[in-house]
Amino acid sequence: METNEPRVPEVQSSAQDVKFMEEVVAALRSATDGLTEDAILAVLAIRQYREIVSALEDLILMGEIDAERRAGVSDDVPTTVRDFVFFRVSDEDKALRRKTRKMGLDGDQLAF
Repeated sequence: METNEPRVPEVQSSAQDVKFMEEVVAALRSATDGLTEDAILAVLAIRQYREIVSALEDLILMGEIDAERRAGVSDDVPTTVRDFVFFRVSDEDKALRRKTRKMGLDGDQLAF
């Protein structure tokens, strides 16, 4: 027997959807008061940005990537992450940097 009630199709959540909802719930739990939809999205964007910046920092400190200041960025103002271009360090450059460090150049001297 058929009914006239509309059938709601089953929706499968992707892993990405599940992760997003977990992040939303985590943001809501961290908040002392309720959050607007835009505030939730801002919190998620900030958290993602911090993860990316932290990963960049780790890769630089491990010698896996290096950075150069973008052309036209003034030396007279404090820099931000957007002021730099990041690139992979070649195996040859890594070896040279290790050799330079072992030869007594401690790397603590600033180039500017």
